[in-house]
Amino acid sequence: MESLAKEKIKMNERQCVPAPESLLIGCMQTYLWRDERSGRCYFRLETRQEMPMKEMIRDSYVKNNLDNKEIRWNVINCDATQAGISFFKERTPIKVYGYFSLDSMPDGVAYDFIVTRVEETDAEEMTILEYLITFPGINFSDAVVIVKNHGTDMFRMVHQPGIVNRLVAETRLPSNVISNLCKSIASTTEERKVFELLHDCGVSYAACAKAVKLYGSSVEEKIMEDPYSYGKKLGLGFLTCDKLGVKFHKPAEFFGRIKLAAFEAANILSANGHTYYTGELFHYNIQRILNSGCYAEHVPTSAVLTAIGKDYLQEVDGQKCIIHPQKYLTAEKRIAKNIRRLASASCENQSFSPDLILYAARACKMNYGEQQRSAFPMVLRKKGVKILTGGPGTGKTTTILGILLAYKRMHPKDTIRLCAPTGRAAQRMAESTHMEAVTVHRLLDLKPYGDTTVCKDSSDPIDADLIVVDEMSMINIEVFDLLLEAIKTGTTLVLVGDINQLESVGAGAVLHDLLEAPESLIPRTMLTDVFRQKGDSSIISNAIRINAGITTLDERPDFQVIHTKSAEESLEQVKSLMKKLYNPEEPFSTQILCPARKGISGVENMNIALQALLNPQTKGITYGSIKYRLNDKVMFYKNNYSISSYEGEIGLYNGDIGKIVKVSESGLTVNVRNSHYEITRDLMDNLGLSYAMTIHKSQGSEFSCIIVVMPAEPTNMLVRNLFYTAVTRAKKKVYVIDESYAMETSIRIAKAGKRLTNLAEYLKSE
Repeated sequence: MESLAKEKIKMNERQCVPAPESLLIGCMQTYLWRDERSGRCYFRLETRQEMPMKEMIRDSYVKNNLDNKEIRWNVINCDATQAGISFFKERTPIKVYGYFSLDSMPDGVAYDFIVTRVEETDAEEMTILEYLITFPGINFSDAVVIVKNHGTDMFRMVHQPGIVNRLVAETRLPSNVISNLCKSIASTTEERKVFELLHDCGVSYAACAKAVKLYGSSVEEKIMEDPYSYGKKLGLGFLTCDKLGVKFHKPAEFFGRIKLAAFEAANILSANGHTYYTGELFHYNIQRILNSGCYAEHVPTSAVLTAIGKDYLQEVDGQKCIIHPQKYLTAEKRIAKNIRRLASASCENQSFSPDLILYAARACKMNYGEQQRSAFPMVLRKKGVKILTGGPGTGKTTTILGILLAYKRMHPKDTIRLCAPTGRAAQRMAESTHMEAVTVHRLLDLKPYGDTTVCKDSSDPIDADLIVVDEMSMINIEVFDLLLEAIKTGTTLVLVGDINQLESVGAGAVLHDLLEAPESLIPRTMLTDVFRQKGDSSIISNAIRINAGITTLDERPDFQVIHTKSAEESLEQVKSLMKKLYNPEEPFSTQILCPARKGISGVENMNIALQALLNPQTKGITYGSIKYRLNDKVMFYKNNYSISSYEGEIGLYNGDIGKIVKVSESGLTVNVRNSHYEITRDLMDNLGLSYAMTIHKSQGSEFSCIIVVMPAEPTNMLVRNLFYTAVTRAKKKVYVIDESYAMETSIRIAKAGKRLTNLAEYLKSE
């Protein structure tokens, strides 16, 4: 049926019964196929209407109604693959507008009803009773009470003042059951209205459902008032917002339009890690975005300057105009101030003794080297901000474990908190230290508050005497600013990372900039000595070679390089390996890593090919070009601070990966680190398959086996720290798919261009 539906989408012409628009009234029986993003679908309608031709009826049956009379119900196939409709749960009473179309079938001809629009409606008693009992907590007797007291128009009833309290009193059901019932019924109407209003501009059903959840009945008013600012909050791109702007008659110089263009331009430049940029480049990108929209009129520079005035500081540096986004400028200055504040508490700590190193070494069963031993007094003698860096095999993990044990011995009553940028990195940290570790976001207790978020800060600081942050190279300027602002004076902050790994996805080069600060302000220990033992994996030795720019790698059974001549051959090699290596019971033991998302051997195409190979079942939920199926590996691409798992865990974060364990009418259930989250339709914009992931997204994670795909293009992704980061994700085995010697190219090119940041200068100046 899915292939049939997709074929219908491609059809441009149909044989239509020459008749005006018709109306069918009945209830939603089931979806044969539906794309949750566009709303296009193919469904079956149950109706008691008689049809003039038997070919119009795909099925029929008889059932008993309340009075035990037999009533014939006809089932009509409805084709909404062109129109797209809002979601109506099964048994919802609906009115379907459209016309019948002749459709060729293998066993003859039949008619589909071509849908132009669908609306919820009232219905006869039995249909409404069947609809009500589909809601959680409502049984047949409860439904009878509701219909007896309020009639059959549920969509009018839920808008009556005080209806929740009245229904609770009448049915004696818990208030949350009745509240959820009323909200769900009301949202059916609201989502339908919003989707009808916006979907012709390319707004997804998920975005419409999200809008209703955020703004309720006022969503239409808000979108019409300012499609740019509210569109941005819904995750819509500039072009989609511009289509809405045209629809709602906003001028080309509309303030919100220019602000959104500036925001998009800043995002493009910040994606390269810069916290400031030239005015010429910034204004060029703003005008390029504005000109790519739906308006022919040119927006003058004066209007642009007026719109961006408060959010961006313009500074003249010689002949150049420099643009500082206020949020980054504020963050960098505040970071420097807070580091000095924490360092001001660095008085001598007399309780430290070299015997603590011996104690930690015995407890960890380690023989610490000279560099590792030097880290103990660096961290433990004084308070303040400290840095510990080192690559694989240098003993970073065991050094931190020893420092934690020594600190506990020194300060048995102190509170220690461990954190990392991602959930998987925090999980690894917990496993290696045998202590609780959480994400940085969780440590900050980030919570949604209206259109923004709130978290720990100077007025409500983190309760900790020692904080250790792992995978520090991943943390961007904004997150680090929030963290420092929430750390009380007198706390020791230890930042742990590998300076040779990738920098953060967001703006800033925090770890690099901190290492340029005076050592008197930020003491640091850099571990460079590699501890090798007989029988050690060649992964570590090859990581060292890659980091040194040596292109000849040590190929052994645990590190294999497979040379290919094309992207198509690389894809086939990956498929061949995954056939042998993939274990559905342990889906995250083997992971494919790619530098880029696009291309034949990029993440997006790899995921489609690998899902077809490894999880070819048909049942699932279609969203855009992806059909999510039971047991699929998935990744979340945006932070969601408010979502709760069934186990009580709060929050999902950009880069979290999980496995789909349930597919239902309401959405997907995803297992993320043994916590189960319900992913409803309004959240599916933030989801993607993760059989393959970008190397950037893998940072902070470890997998038993990795397959690194190194394509010949795009060439700008062939840089040493990207390949180094990929290789160091593996614990036991590495396969490198090397297309046209791309691996050698990446090892030779030291790194991408330097990020433009101010933090190092602020740390050096008094």
